[in-house]
Amino acid sequence: MSFEYNGKYYEDAHDALNDDPYALTDPVVFCEAFLTIPDGEDGITPFRFNKPEKNEFRNYLFQMYRDKDPRIVVVTGRQVEKSTMCRNKILADMNTNEGLTALYSAPRAEQVSRFSAERVKNAMRDSQGGVLKDSILKKGKDTASFIQFDSKCNLYLYSCWTDGDD
Repeated sequence: MSFEYNGKYYEDAHDALNDDPYALTDPVVFCEAFLTIPDGEDGITPFRFNKPEKNEFRNYLFQMYRDKDPRIVVVTGRQVEKSTMCRNKILADMNTNEGLTALYSAPRAEQVSRFSAERVKNAMRDSQGGVLKDSILKKGKDTASFIQFDSKCNLYLYSCWTDGDD
């Protein structure tokens, strides 16, 4: 079983969408249906919360992805999929709602630029079936610190300091 939506377990997000077209508003379904992740071999693979073949299960992330609170602060250790979770949640919210504003912040400007280019924009370009690659409203006007989506949602990306020594 890949994930649970509305009390039913699905192997594939497209099965959930066939059962309920509103399933797309669930961030878990959205991520499994459209997002990809680098596979470490210069390629991409569909994003999956659970990969039984690799004995990887991420059900513990469902609550964080589905949290509706407008303010989410994530404080964790290193290498626990924070960037992936932030990217996925931002893209799910920006593409399934209208008029939202999101703020992504990191300690250094270089981290923010890398997140914008390598995480957000690459995820849109590499989305399953390319469905998100044209979801930026003002093509060419997006920057490392601002992206406006077709849904009239705005994503601001800012650093707290220029570098770690400030």
